[in-house]
Amino acid sequence: AGLLDLGRSLTGRDVARAQAHRQIFASRFAVMMADVDLIAMPTLPAVVPTVDAIMAMLAEGSTEFGRFTIPPDMTGHPAISLPMGMDDAGHPIGLQFTGQHLGEDCLLRVAHHYQCVTDWHTRWPELQDSAAI
Repeated sequence: AGLLDLGRSLTGRDVARAQAHRQIFASRFAVMMADVDLIAMPTLPAVVPTVDAIMAMLAEGSTEFGRFTIPPDMTGHPAISLPMGMDDAGHPIGLQFTGQHLGEDCLLRVAHHYQCVTDWHTRWPELQDSAAI
């Protein structure tokens, strides 16, 4: 409800200002990407949160867990997240590749090659009994 309430409270002027900031951010992101084919980064900035933690973050309007996934969404750059391991609790850890604008072909080739040389996409975390949750 936090993000929805925030959205409902915005005026047209607020939206126009946000779009202007998004354009500035997109231009800076494009400059950063100019000399590389893609960038690799974690999908999340920390271990996988619980459902309750996610709900609390959303209620607060926090975008902390979108720190790495929001920029490509805002700028129109393609991105893909692939499994790259498990944390100490057995939860999956994601690796995100972000490519050039309209560079999906390169991005998908790299993702395919990554999965050809790793086996993380074939592993699954242990699921808890739903009665125990």
